Amino acid sequence: MSGGAACSWEGNVSFTNSSSSCEEVYHETYLFVDSLLSAASSLPGNILTILLMDRCGRRAIMVASMVISGGAVFLIPVINSKISGVILSCFFGGVSVLSFNALDCLSTELFPTSLRSTALGFTCGIGRIGAILGNMAFGLMVDINCAIPIVTVSSLLVIGGIVTLKLPEPTGKDID
Repeated sequence: MSGGAACSWEGNVSFTNSSSSCEEVYHETYLFVDSLLSAASSLPGNILTILLMDRCGRRAIMVASMVISGGAVFLIPVINSKISGVILSCFFGGVSVLSFNALDCLSTELFPTSLRSTALGFTCGIGRIGAILGNMAFGLMVDINCAIPIVTVSSLLVIGGIVTLKLPEPTGKDID
């Protein structure tokens, strides 16, 4: 069960839908297990968020999580085995969920009460448009060179974390 470099493709592609060999079933089983591990890795991050959100503050958690997540993305090219890919995926999932949770709190608490629902609806809509455009851009960048989206995502996470330092810290303050 070796893997390969993140930006290389080794192996053959089969477009048949037969799962007759034991090896194919073995690979499908481990693909499910790897996906399950990656999805479950956010649970410790969610628990950590509960324990740290009011102690450390939303902004500090978001900054740390985004910068560490950016570092994890930057490490993708050093993946040289399947297990290292799963470990990095789990680490990224566990750390990045903290920034999503902090963002949920920050985006709610930074808007005045009279504008909060409108502002959250607007940012949600813009976020969905950004997600569509990001997926399209990611595909185009991968076609050019695999390193481009890795460096782009890593840089944007780190820059986003640093820019978050400019936001006010709402922890422990009246949000009305």
